[in-house]
Amino acid sequence: MILILSNQADDDTNNVIKWLTKYKKEFIRINADEDNIHFMYFNIDDEQLVFDIRGKKINLFDFKSVWYRRQGFSFKTLNQGQKLIEKTIFFDGNSTSYTQECVKKEGNKLLNFIFYKLEQKKCLGSRFRTDLNKLQVLDTAKKYGLSTPESIIVTTKVQVLNFLLENQETVITKAIHEGIYRLTKNNGFFSYTAYISNPYCQIVKIKKGK
Repeated sequence: MILILSNQADDDTNNVIKWLTKYKKEFIRINADEDNIHFMYFNIDDEQLVFDIRGKKINLFDFKSVWYRRQGFSFKTLNQGQKLIEKTIFFDGNSTSYTQECVKKEGNKLLNFIFYKLEQKKCLGSRFRTDLNKLQVLDTAKKYGLSTPESIIVTTKVQVLNFLLENQETVITKAIHEGIYRLTKNNGFFSYTAYISNPYCQIVKIKKGK
């Protein structure tokens, strides 16, 4: 069985799941932003890493392989109980925030250990290698002779338009770090790696008088 770690709105995960379903592969998806997934207990010696996943107790060590697509687990997944955390045993002015910070640090260490154990299985992707510097990766690829696209970092729309026209209308845009991923009550705002299509380039030519 395959364990998929993602979030609810990730379309790439949805697309892969369609293929898994087509080929009748068993899987369970855990989303970091889902409310009905909770950590129960972790017996290290007996390899019992048990979560309540949508009302069913599941030992994550039973999975044969793991796909780390997105976060999968979050601090709230640990089910600490926010009201309990806000109660304090310290008698100073900043007791509540101090308690929360202590519990958060404990939770983060536990999450990292969970990922560490899961990645000892057949694992695609890694929690510990998600924050790569794309510019350094590009530079390293060029250093070792790999084919890389001509790339620029721009600050104005004029620079973008000029680059479009200079590169035969084949341009991809990408955030340096992570794209925008913002959900509000009424709207969703996303930015992905995107191909700028030919019709847009034709509009650019008209505006520039070419």
